[in-house]
Amino acid sequence: MTEKEKMLAGMVYEAVLDEDLKEDRLKCKDLCFAANQLPPSKIKEQSEIFASLFAKAGKDFLYYHAVLVRLWI
Repeated sequence: MTEKEKMLAGMVYEAVLDEDLKEDRLKCKDLCFAANQLPPSKIKEQSEIFASLFAKAGKDFLYYHAVLVRLWI
């Protein structure tokens, strides 16, 4: 049984030993980086990236853009 199979089965696993898990982590990091590099006006593109990251959440998955406002006093 691979470490990824153990993870999916809810068992204890060693994440650094499995090449599939390493590949999955790198893909996730790349997608997060891509989403973070898009301008705020590219909502559709961001949504597509997040949909691929959270595919198992279903079509009704919603995410909210965090808005940071700094007040200069």
